Amino acid sequence: MTVCWMRRLAAGLKEKSLRATLHGLVTLELAGALDAATAEMPVS
Repeated sequence: MTVCWMRRLAAGLKEKSLRATLHGLVTLELAGALDAATAEMPVS
């Protein structure tokens, strides 16, 4: 994602929609990080 694209997206969305989008992205990032961390843990 380029900064220009993000600015265009932010300008086109309402604040509430932007917050929901950012929240969704953060949630996906955390879920992905959690999956990666869990996958690396040895199963006993």
